[in-house]
Amino acid sequence: MEPRETTIFRKGGVHGALLLFLLLPAVGCKPDLTRDLSAITGGGEESGGSEALSALSGRSPSGGETSTGSAPQAPQILSTPPDVAIIGETFVYEAEANGTEPIVWRLEEAPPGMSVGSTSGRVTWLPDDVFEGETVHPVLIAENDVGSDSQTMAIQVGKPPAFDTEPEDVALSVGRPGSFQLCLSQGTPPITWETIVAPEGMTVTGDEGRCARVEWTPPQVGTNAVSLRASNLFGSTRVDLDVRVGEGPAITSTPPEDAIPAGALFLYVATATGDPELTWRLERAPEGMTLSPETGATTTLSWKSVEGVEQLVETDLVVENAFGSDRQTFTIDVAIPPRITSADRVPACLAPFSYQATATGSTPIRWSLEDPPDE
Repeated sequence: MEPRETTIFRKGGVHGALLLFLLLPAVGCKPDLTRDLSAITGGGEESGGSEALSALSGRSPSGGETSTGSAPQAPQILSTPPDVAIIGETFVYEAEANGTEPIVWRLEEAPPGMSVGSTSGRVTWLPDDVFEGETVHPVLIAENDVGSDSQTMAIQVGKPPAFDTEPEDVALSVGRPGSFQLCLSQGTPPITWETIVAPEGMTVTGDEGRCARVEWTPPQVGTNAVSLRASNLFGSTRVDLDVRVGEGPAITSTPPEDAIPAGALFLYVATATGDPELTWRLERAPEGMTLSPETGATTTLSWKSVEGVEQLVETDLVVENAFGSDRQTFTIDVAIPPRITSADRVPACLAPFSYQATATGSTPIRWSLEDPPDE
């Protein structure tokens, strides 16, 4: 049978030389290395024996595993990059990788201005307005003498929602459907609007854009605190305001319905209810029409119609206060008075009397007899 050899190193011997022992056990036999080594070393506590045992057992004298050199390894990127970049703020990505040093970092297909530290793996970029709403896909590469690894990033670029100034408080009329609009000065769509604090029944719709419409029918007079939040991928902002509810104006008077003669003066005393201060104005009116006073619960409209001109004049009267407005639309009928053009004296005979009367003026013309003779 063939011998199997076991090699034992021992530090010692003459002048501390390294001695080599070759043991040749028989096939199928497992030597007791501790005993055999003890015999060789004298079985003492000499350092040589301990070191020899360590070499055979694969452990260090202290009991740990012996270290052996590892093969060089290619880089492997371990970190995950941010997926958003905010315009006007520095984008930073601290990339990490394992593998044999030194590892060199570089970028491919990067947007203008993006850079990476060749030894640190630190990616920086200051995006500007040109990239708003876009997604950039730079490729980060880590490499050493053994190989390389790459990472393709997907970075969405935009601006968080923001207001230039705080929105003003809002006034709505009690019992009437009301609405108001809030608009951001910046923010990359899609933008989500939501109520944080709001009275029951108030809704907000934004259509994912920078402006949102708030709708509500206030059930009672008072002041209501409202807080809204606008959010997108890049951040959020909150706005707080008060919604004051009062009695909006309502016009209670009725304009004249009868036609006025051309050249005559039109007068209408308008009245309204609502919280003060009420303000009146004409939105559509004939030339020369005035109203006075412009504030208060009552105002008077006056207008001198044009002589000899038949017309229908559309007029819009509006009254407003802090909580809303009311509008009244009416038509002024300007007519030309009738004038009888037929003869005013007709000879009468014993025969039956007949007279065809004619007249000019605005139609329809209505005829009537006053003080007719007895039959």
